[in-house]
Amino acid sequence: MPRRLSRAGAAGAFAVAAALLAGCTLGPAPTPTPTPPPPSGDGVLRIGTLLPAGSALSVAGVAAVNAAVRDIATAGGFGGVPLEVTSRDGGDPAAGFADLVARGVDVVIGPADASALAELVPLARESGVLLVSPAADGPRPADSGDILFRTISSARAQGAAIAGALGVGDAVLVRADDPASRDLAAGLGDTLAADVVLTDDVAAAVAQVAAADPGHVVISVASAPLLSGLQEAGIGAERLWLTRDALTGYDEAAGALEGAHGIQADTTADPAFTALLRREDPAARAQRYAAAAYDATVLVALAALVAGDDGAASIAAALPAVAAGGIRCHGFGECAAVRDDGQDIAYAGRSGAFGFDAAGDRDAVTLIGSLFDADNRPVAAS
Repeated sequence: MPRRLSRAGAAGAFAVAAALLAGCTLGPAPTPTPTPPPPSGDGVLRIGTLLPAGSALSVAGVAAVNAAVRDIATAGGFGGVPLEVTSRDGGDPAAGFADLVARGVDVVIGPADASALAELVPLARESGVLLVSPAADGPRPADSGDILFRTISSARAQGAAIAGALGVGDAVLVRADDPASRDLAAGLGDTLAADVVLTDDVAAAVAQVAAADPGHVVISVASAPLLSGLQEAGIGAERLWLTRDALTGYDEAAGALEGAHGIQADTTADPAFTALLRREDPAARAQRYAAAAYDATVLVALAALVAGDDGAASIAAALPAVAAGGIRCHGFGECAAVRDDGQDIAYAGRSGAFGFDAAGDRDAVTLIGSLFDADNRPVAAS
């Protein structure tokens, strides 16, 4: 089991949850029960996946969706009917989405990045198909609150959680220049003494980090030359915190990373989940997005169950309720049993407990810590 991560920066895992206070009142104001949308489904819950074909994310994500569908079918399916799944290449988001719409899907699990979100949200609204993304953690498109949910925490929220873990104001971030990376930097906020964008001039980035001489260096972009350059500049492995794309093994001559920290949002998969994925696809390798894809599928099925309808609008309206506010349950079958007993449910899945904020984003971040070993590979802290 991973151990907890203290504010002093010890490797491990901890959860960071944010709550907004609305001020003091004499008592809670009554919350009107929203009117559910009219049923629009046909009795068969159809799910599409839209992840970039050939990528590790696609292999693991599609395997996770299929594993979830198999588990749901074992527990009785939706209304006694198995879910139907269609997978398409998310490398051309609009074309893949159009094909899924033509095949009558109710929900699309995907896409994988912020640029695809911006392209697909208007198409989803036009077609009435719900998007549930397990991987696109960059800026959220405007006017997407009732058509897009995300089972991965946003990059900005991840940055804020990492800032809370480090607890210092002299960190340096080395990142790529893309929307999600910019949001990560914004989330780190006052923790940063410098925000360094890595270009082809690796030496310049190393010089910026060395000049700041920070207590911690947060790296979100995979670059063996950068790691070697930092070591040569006297930035020891104990000051490095690798996250997102940087949190991987390094077979190149990246220098001795032993003792460097890994810090990643949301979850690491356990061996049982890895085995579950490989039963669906022997090439699947468990990763955090796979757990989020599995949970996206189960949440969609539970929302349809609670709504009594497989239409996208009904699922979207019910998703916040099945994620929080009831009895904690794990897996579709267990949660369906709670529902059959007349109780509200609160799904806790492969990637941990759930809740959605008003925008439809996951409302808490769990950070999993690791340490790099002598082979330059991250090993989960225990």
